[in-house]
Amino acid sequence: GYQAGKNMVAQGATPEFNTYLGSFAGLYMDDGASNVGVGYQALKGNSAEGNDGANNVGIGKNALLSLTDGLKNSVIGSAAGDAITTMAETTLVGYSAGGALTSGTGQNVAIGSEALSSATSVQYTTAVGYKALQGISAAAADDNQTTGVGWAAGYNITTGIRNTAIGAQALLDNQTGTANVAVGQLALENTTASECVGIGRRAGHANTSGINNTFLGTGSDSTGNFNYQTA
Repeated sequence: GYQAGKNMVAQGATPEFNTYLGSFAGLYMDDGASNVGVGYQALKGNSAEGNDGANNVGIGKNALLSLTDGLKNSVIGSAAGDAITTMAETTLVGYSAGGALTSGTGQNVAIGSEALSSATSVQYTTAVGYKALQGISAAAADDNQTTGVGWAAGYNITTGIRNTAIGAQALLDNQTGTANVAVGQLALENTTASECVGIGRRAGHANTSGINNTFLGTGSDSTGNFNYQTA
């Protein structure tokens, strides 16, 4: 492609085992090795010298667009991971998946259109499904360890950490609560508190601010916002 991998030659670098296909793909990746960039501006890098990211795969328009020194990232999708500079060992699949991630330890997985698309430097986070964990923000703790699996699972979580949401819209309204476990469609959908467990479709539906509650079974619920209850 036009100017693909141009700086590997222009800078006099000796990178090895790189493959760049598409206009401007790998344009500034002058020192990196074992990278694959396929698509317009995939793995383009920035204009400064010394972009030595290695063992990365970026497939799609602007995939890994901003990469400089990141390692072992695998990205498929238009604009997926397009802000990553130095983050490592992150896997992103889908349009704009992980689209705001930049730096940090990484080791994140985001699969689905716009999954995990607002977080910047989180690590150990897994989002699978359309807009799963989309709301995790730049203010979220880096050591996040949140898991969202399902259509819009954990959609509104912003700074809450160590939450597990499995099922369509599970833990939907939680923003800052921590250490919740919601398994099932709409499980704990209205819970904004912490350390609650809801297993089953719409388990804990009525709970909003009650903490340390456990709801087992489809539609299991309490009659109000109590703490330390089992239903």
